[in-house]
Amino acid sequence: MRTAGLDIIVMTLDRVGVAEGPDGERIRSLQKRTPDRHFYAAGGVRDDDDLARLESMGVAGALVATALHAGTIRRVRRNRSESGS
Repeated sequence: MRTAGLDIIVMTLDRVGVAEGPDGERIRSLQKRTPDRHFYAAGGVRDDDDLARLESMGVAGALVATALHAGTIRRVRRNRSESGS
């Protein structure tokens, strides 16, 4: 079975909508076990600082609905393949 290039959403349900920050420990663990996959964080993203931390970890993207509704995110960027960066 070929797994290279697979996209995976890492969601910690206990963090959804409660603004406790993304589950970096779980994401790092999965990245180590399956480095050929692209990970997206879901649950707990609070603000631009969380997005910067996720980006520095090599996370491909994040689901940020609650933070967008709360107005705590300023640096939203479209999918890299769509934006040309």
